[in-house]
Amino acid sequence: MAQLKDAGFAVEMDSSEETLNKRIRNAQLIGFNFIAVVGAKERDSNTVSVRERQQGEEAAKQSVLPVSDFIAQLKSLKTSFK
Repeated sequence: MAQLKDAGFAVEMDSSEETLNKRIRNAQLIGFNFIAVVGAKERDSNTVSVRERQQGEEAAKQSVLPVSDFIAQLKSLKTSFK
């Protein structure tokens, strides 16, 4: 989370007692474009499991990648919308 904030991105964390599936579903209902899931495995390998919001009935894209790659992708998207 600190790496994303340091890169200039807005970050929210759900540390509630809800199940992981419930927290992911809540984030989807809110409409976040990206949901980054970091568990023990991801923390230890400095990776992030990313779910990208899709339009319509498409299933959300999901990938696991290094945090630095995720930040690079976000920066690339940010500059493409300027």
